[in-house]
Amino acid sequence: MWKPLVIAGTVVTAVLFAATPLLALKRLRSGLESRDPAIVKPLVDFPTLRANIKASTNEKIEKQNDGKLLEPVRNWIGKQIADDVLDRVATPEGLIRLTCDKQTDADLSKGQGKPCTLGGKTRHFGYKSFNLFRIDVTQSDGQDVSLVLSRHGLTDWRLVNVLGTGAGS
Repeated sequence: MWKPLVIAGTVVTAVLFAATPLLALKRLRSGLESRDPAIVKPLVDFPTLRANIKASTNEKIEKQNDGKLLEPVRNWIGKQIADDVLDRVATPEGLIRLTCDKQTDADLSKGQGKPCTLGGKTRHFGYKSFNLFRIDVTQSDGQDVSLVLSRHGLTDWRLVNVLGTGAGS
C-alpha cells in the first residue's frame, strides 16, 4: 500500500521540481507586465546578467571593429557607451522600461504607464545542466531571444543572460 504512494509522491515532486524554472519565468513575465520592480528584482541576478551581456557586447564591438582604422579607439569608445547603457538598464526599473516600452536609450529615464503585454512563441526550452535552464522565444516582432536562468538554492531560479537578436548573444 505504501509503495504506490511513495512512487506517486516521488513522481509529483520530480515534476514540480522540473517545472520550477518555468514558474520563475512566468513570475518574471508577470512582474514585467505589471511593471512591478518588487517582483522583478528577486527573479534577476543583475550583476551576473550585466557581466554576461557586457562580455558578449564587448565581443561584438571588437569583432565589428576588427581591422578598421583606429580599432583600439573605436573599441574603447564602443565599450564605454555600452557600459553606460548597461548601467542604466541593469536594474529592475530599467529592465521593465526596456522590455515594455521599447524606448530609445535617451527615453529610459522617463517611466511610462502604458500597459505592457509581452508576446512571443516558445520554440524550445530545457535544462542545459542541473543549474542552467534556457528558453528560446520568437518575439512578436520576429526577433529570436533566449533567456538563461540559473538555479539559486534548491528551487529558486534567476535570469542571468539574454541571448539573441538585439541582445548579447
